[in-house]
Amino acid sequence: SIERCFVGLFMYIMGVVIMMTSDAQKYYTLKYKRGLITTGLFALVRHPNYSGEMMLYGGFAVMVPHWIPMAVLAWVWLQVFVPNMMKGSQHV
Repeated sequence: SIERCFVGLFMYIMGVVIMMTSDAQKYYTLKYKRGLITTGLFALVRHPNYSGEMMLYGGFAVMVPHWIPMAVLAWVWLQVFVPNMMKGSQHV
């Protein structure tokens, strides 16, 4: 449906914006001051770059009117993103 496509497109755009903004914030903050980032998007979410990327891929899955893309996406999130987020949090 057209509504499904608009929701998916909105999720995709927001995911790209969040991912790119948090990557830029991380790059410039760590360039001048090492350590834990506690401002900007990182004040709201521990891993905003992963959250944005997950939202981006979720937008694609929402556009497809079938359950398989959501199942594949859930498997990828659990097998790739969650372990990477946990590994990154251990360094703090």
